[in-house]
Amino acid sequence: MLFSLIFALQVLASSLDFGDKTPPQGLSPQEQKTSELPFWKKKKDVYKRVIEDRYIVVSAKAEDVDSLKKLILITAGHIHAPIDYTYQQIKDYDSYSHFLPYIDVSTFDNATRNLFLKASLLGYEVLMTLHLEDEVIDEGKRINWRCISGSFVGMKGVFLFTPFDPEYTEISMNAEYIGEKIPIPQFILNWGLEMAGQRVAGSMRKRVEGNWEKSKKPKND
Repeated sequence: MLFSLIFALQVLASSLDFGDKTPPQGLSPQEQKTSELPFWKKKKDVYKRVIEDRYIVVSAKAEDVDSLKKLILITAGHIHAPIDYTYQQIKDYDSYSHFLPYIDVSTFDNATRNLFLKASLLGYEVLMTLHLEDEVIDEGKRINWRCISGSFVGMKGVFLFTPFDPEYTEISMNAEYIGEKIPIPQFILNWGLEMAGQRVAGSMRKRVEGNWEKSKKPKND
């Protein structure tokens, strides 16, 4: 569910943190902490745009690993709503097909914790089933997922939610797929994926923030 995943939840760790896992020896504690940050936090100009300009980071990178292909997806951004509210809104999986572009079908089975998604972009269609696991951590909350059926079986990743401050949530996604080939047309990988990711992330953020503002208004008796 490459498209479904990056589209549906990305509005934005763990073993897939994509930061350096073993900081270089001889660094100060502060330098070690910095070395473990994801690239979008290491680059001060990028992180400044995330904070001040509401910039949404979307990165899709393919590379060779011996005889295999690796796809790395990273997204990150801020949502103007508290972490608990944002977390619950993002987990409204069944509603995705009603407001997110490119998502045609989204069905969540609470008993199995499996999410079925059908997504399409520029004539390319993806069917995927993801197994989701919620986790509360010291930094905030996260959703660990792995693809159990479809074109990207074995793909796995993490959605991390942390409080930037009481009114803003920082959300990021890190995902990785390794296989003999990457089952995405090259023109979509080179151009369409990041473009679509930006559009979907914006739609997700607009919905969460809009619902949060509505929730604060006094209800008429």
